Amino acid sequence: MEHTPEKQSKEVDIYRDTWVRFLGYANEVGEAFRALVPVSAVWASYAVATAYVSADALDKGKKAAAHGKTSQCSIDVFSYFNT
Repeated sequence: MEHTPEKQSKEVDIYRDTWVRFLGYANEVGEAFRALVPVSAVWASYAVATAYVSADALDKGKKAAAHGKTSQCSIDVFSYFNT
């Protein structure tokens, strides 16, 4: 009989393990269609990608702060956004 390790329940990271990850590439899609779409659509694609990156960074910072794995600088930045 082969020993199989028990599956550990892993928390799903919405920014890494779901379709939301592809929002980080939105600016690449906007650039690919730059010649075919209005410039405002390209800028909107950059806004989507920036929002994704910012939300992911804040989420990771929040989780790190909760586990005490941050420097004072990152805690100061995080507390700035939570006021």
